Amino acid sequence: TQELTNLSWSYASLKFCNEPLLQALASEAISRIIDCRVSDAAGRVTTQNMVNTAWALDTLGGFDRRNHSGWDGSSAASLRQVFENFLAASEGSLGVEWVTLAAIAAKHGAQAPPPAFWDSFRGRLLGPTMSRLGGLRAASDDASAAAALQELQDWVVRWQLPHLGAGHTNDALRAA
Repeated sequence: TQELTNLSWSYASLKFCNEPLLQALASEAISRIIDCRVSDAAGRVTTQNMVNTAWALDTLGGFDRRNHSGWDGSSAASLRQVFENFLAASEGSLGVEWVTLAAIAAKHGAQAPPPAFWDSFRGRLLGPTMSRLGGLRAASDDASAAAALQELQDWVVRWQLPHLGAGHTNDALRAA
């Protein structure tokens, strides 16, 4: 699965979209994600492989096409399954993975993620991040600002959260 993830990610990074190749990649990748066969060398399901593959397919337009062989119904149903499987395997996942899927969800609208995804994203990541940004804004002196900044930096490092994505940056700036 790592090889499929790497191949998909490479083509998406280059914006190289060959329709027959995309169809083959999308069919196999979605099949593996739906069956939770996005594993590492030890056979563990990895959210990194799942998210990187989903990002690559989305970047190449794979979720915008309908009725690929091997897909579970429609692209929307397949994408929804990505979110459900991510939630099932998300313990210990990285912040950047949540942000990436949130961006895909926002792009595809309400049909894509189950409500549990948004609840978990807001509860685990977005809400606590905004709270820490708000704490930085509310600091009344240099010492409390330094402490709030350290708390935010520790949070960013712990969650490996390099950004909040385009969709949540305005919220973050308002909180800060």
